[in-house]
Amino acid sequence: MNYDKTIAFSLSGQPSPSWCTILSTADIGQWHDRTSDDSLKCLGYTMIHSHSQRQIFLSDLVARLKRSCDMHKCRNLFVRGRSTV
Repeated sequence: MNYDKTIAFSLSGQPSPSWCTILSTADIGQWHDRTSDDSLKCLGYTMIHSHSQRQIFLSDLVARLKRSCDMHKCRNLFVRGRSTV
């Protein structure tokens, strides 16, 4: 098990100091809940626990889409429906 990549998270999003203590004894140092800055990505799905995490996720998503569209735009191509170039 890659303990340096392991992140424990609260399904409810509530902070839990008692769980953090238990996890630190098991060498799992990363904890994610609603007080975390970024959203958590688990198996390709984004897990959002707070409004600020949602805002950061959506602004990143819009920026990635804009970058992708700009790449097609500079090639004098346009995106219509599903396309891959």
